[in-house]
Amino acid sequence: MIQNLIKKNKKLNHYFLIAYSGGLDSTVLLDKLIKIRNINKKIKIRAIHINHNLNENSEKWEEHCIKECKKKQVYLITKKIFINKKNGNIQDQARKKRYNLIKKYILRKEILLTAHHIDDQCETVLLSLKRGSGPLGLAGIKNKSIFNKKNLIIRPLIKNTKIELENYAHKNSLKWIEDPSNYNTKYDRNFLRNKILPLIKNRWPYFVVNVNRSAENCNEQEKLINEFISEIFQNYLKPDGSLEIKNFDKISKEKQNAIIKKWISKNNNFLPSKKILEIIKKEVIYSKIDANPKLIIKNNQIRRYNKCLFWIKKFKSIKRTILIWHYLKKPLKLIDNLGYLYQNKTKGTKILIPKKNQLVNIRFITEGKISILGKNNKKKIKKIWQELYVPPWNRQRIPLIFYDDKLIAAIGKFITKEGEPKKNKTWCIRWNINQL
Repeated sequence: MIQNLIKKNKKLNHYFLIAYSGGLDSTVLLDKLIKIRNINKKIKIRAIHINHNLNENSEKWEEHCIKECKKKQVYLITKKIFINKKNGNIQDQARKKRYNLIKKYILRKEILLTAHHIDDQCETVLLSLKRGSGPLGLAGIKNKSIFNKKNLIIRPLIKNTKIELENYAHKNSLKWIEDPSNYNTKYDRNFLRNKILPLIKNRWPYFVVNVNRSAENCNEQEKLINEFISEIFQNYLKPDGSLEIKNFDKISKEKQNAIIKKWISKNNNFLPSKKILEIIKKEVIYSKIDANPKLIIKNNQIRRYNKCLFWIKKFKSIKRTILIWHYLKKPLKLIDNLGYLYQNKTKGTKILIPKKNQLVNIRFITEGKISILGKNNKKKIKKIWQELYVPPWNRQRIPLIFYDDKLIAAIGKFITKEGEPKKNKTWCIRWNINQL
C-alpha cells in the first residue's frame, strides 16, 4: 500500500514514523518498510516505542525494540507512560496517552504508520455494534486519515489478515514479543479476539473479510452524508464558530442531528451519541426562551445565547477574585489564563488616571446600577451586558477596573462616568487576550 501511495502521489512525503510495539504486527510493518527503503533511498524511517509499564517484562520488551531498531538502522524514540489501574478502562487510558506522546514527537513532515490489520477492523466494528454506533462508528478503522490536525496516518496492513502476517513473519525469520495481556478476556476486545471470533471464523471463514467490506460501505455512506450535509452546515455556522439555531425547528430531526454532530466534531473531534444529541436539543436548544441553559460534555460546555449555540471550554468561577495592581508601570498578570493588563501610550481603553492614594484593583463582578459614557440613565449591569451582546458566561471573565471601590471601566467594553478621561489625566490600558 505504501509503494502504491508513493507511486500515485509523487508529492507525498517520504518520511515515516512507525508506532512500534515490538509485537507481531508492528514487526512485520517495520520489516516491510525497511525492504521498501532498501529500494527507494528517499524513504526515511523513524520508530517510536511506548513502554506502558503494565507488565513485569515491559523493560525487556523495550530493550528488544532498541536492539532490533539498532540492528536495522532505524532511529527509535522510547518513552514511558504510567496507567492508573484503578481509574477506568486501562486499554482506553493507554491508547489516549500513547497517541498524546506520539503527537508530541512526530515531525510535521512525517506520516504516521500503524500496524492495524483486518482482524483489528472486525473487532472494532463488532465493538461499535455493541455500543449501538451509527454508520460512522461502523466504518471502523480508516486506512488513511488525518492525525494531529497536520499529519497523515496510514494503516498499510488494514487489508491483511493476522494469519498472513504470521506467515510473513515466520517466512522472514522475524523476532517479536508476545504480550500475555492480549489473552486476558476481561477486556472486551480480547474476549472477541480469543473467544468469539475463532468460533465465527470456524463456521464462516470469510466473516472477517465481509465485515471489512461492510465497514467500507459504511465509510462510503458516511462520506456521502458528509458531502450532503456540509453545504447545509455552512448555512448555520456563524463566523465566530457558533451554530445558529433560529430556524432549527423547520428542518427534519435527521438534519438537525447531522448538523449538531458536525459542529461538535469540528470543535472537539468528539462524536456525540444519539442520547447526547437528544439531550442537547431538549435541554439547550428547545429549553425556555428566558433560560440560560448549558450542557457539560467532558471539559467543555454547550451554551445557548442570542439564538446560537456556543462550544466553550469549561472554566472555574473567578467572580470573587480581586487582584491588586500595585505597580502600574508593570503588566498585571490575570488568573485562569486570561492574559495580562498593561499600559499603552495610545491604544487600549482610555480612562482617568488614578490618584496617588487610590488603590487600583481588578474584579470580575459588580452589582447594581451604573452610569456609562454615552448613556444618559443608570442601568443595571445585566442590562448593559445584554445591550453589548456579551454572553452570560463571559460577563464574569472580563476585567473590571476599580479605584478603591469605585467602578471605572470594563476593559474593552465600557467606561463609567467616574472613569471618563480628562485632558492630561488619561492613561490607556490594554488587555493582551481576545477570547471573549
